Amino acid sequence: MSTPVSANPVMVEPKNTPVIYKILVMVSIITLIGGTLTGIMTHLNVGVTEHFYIDWFTSFISAVLVMAPIGFVMMTLMHKLVNKLLPTSSELKRNLVISVFMALIMESVMAFVTATNNIGYADCVYL
Repeated sequence: MSTPVSANPVMVEPKNTPVIYKILVMVSIITLIGGTLTGIMTHLNVGVTEHFYIDWFTSFISAVLVMAPIGFVMMTLMHKLVNKLLPTSSELKRNLVISVFMALIMESVMAFVTATNNIGYADCVYL
């Protein structure tokens, strides 16, 4: 025999996540990924020297300070561009396109800032 099941007709509203939790998640992601990637790039550029940690830390801080404003501007531009080029696509597809291009842009900026910080412009070859 089956027993009748009654459902609560009242809709349950999702809880809003406090802003501080969102900020903490973003800071931890930036620290983990940015710190790891700038550490690897610093190691590849200068190797393990007695100044490695200072070089890595200045590269990390420089990358974060440069990437933040560029990230805000590029995110706005990418959002407008993708919405204009893919108006009929689902929001998920548009967000995937934006995230892939933002990852490429941000990694390129991070690599440029780290290499500039560690090597500088003195080794550039002028044509």
